[in-house]
Amino acid sequence: MKILFVFSCLTLIYIQGFSQDYPDLRYHETGSINLFYSHETEDNPIFLGILTNEANIYFSRTLGELDMQVNLLVLNPHDWSKYTSAQIIYGMPHWRRTDNSIIVASDDNFFWATNLPDVSQLESPYKELFFETYGTEDGRLSARHFFDLGTIHELAHLWLYNGRRETQRIWLEEIFCNLATLAFIESERAEWANGLDLLTDYHLANTNVSMQFTTLETFEENRMRIVMEAPHNYGWYQFRFIHASRLLYDAGGTEILKKLWDFLGKYQEKLSDEELVQKLGEEVHPFFVDMIRNW
Repeated sequence: MKILFVFSCLTLIYIQGFSQDYPDLRYHETGSINLFYSHETEDNPIFLGILTNEANIYFSRTLGELDMQVNLLVLNPHDWSKYTSAQIIYGMPHWRRTDNSIIVASDDNFFWATNLPDVSQLESPYKELFFETYGTEDGRLSARHFFDLGTIHELAHLWLYNGRRETQRIWLEEIFCNLATLAFIESERAEWANGLDLLTDYHLANTNVSMQFTTLETFEENRMRIVMEAPHNYGWYQFRFIHASRLLYDAGGTEILKKLWDFLGKYQEKLSDEELVQKLGEEVHPFFVDMIRNW
């Protein structure tokens, strides 16, 4: 009984410690996920906490044990400016290493909407498929079912950081995080797969757009500039990273994720461009050679 009392006190102190970090937010513990969320939100943030905890368990089971507590902040527009950088547009999921946090939007927003197609330009059956996948109860389209999965993508970033992986290149880190998201969805939440794939396929097929930044080298050198100054250009890259991850997953499933995780742990010194292409092709999957050379 005494041991139980001490444990209970420690747990209370632990929870209070987190609560003091975000005093204006509500708190809910879901396994390894410490969920902090705005008082007034459009969606149910607790579901995102459950989803993220499921993904954390899946990554532990798939990649190896990693005792990691995560702060998940689900914020409305008012709290966004208080708890994250004002330079990051509302709605863009991101992570923060200083407090092991994932920050996502709770409310539908302009940034999400701009990633959706013009409904009037969609033809049947594509139009019906979009409403089936992203339709809301009031007859609108919302990209929530796409961007909510960004929470899992950001969790994968934290895994790389806490797992002491040398990601070699920023674009390779993004591919890993998208591959990890796909592997989790296909294994545990298959009903969500179309929410990730449909919008990606639409943007891949939409060639009537002109972007300032397009090469992997430019992404490597200007990632944060693109995030801050050209978020839609950043989305252009991410849709292509998701597509590449889909091709990788379809080619080798979860084993590709495991191989890439091991690869990033094996090579702690930065490889040259030629070495990286060669070793990725030999040790992870040959697809990487074609993807990098034909980007």
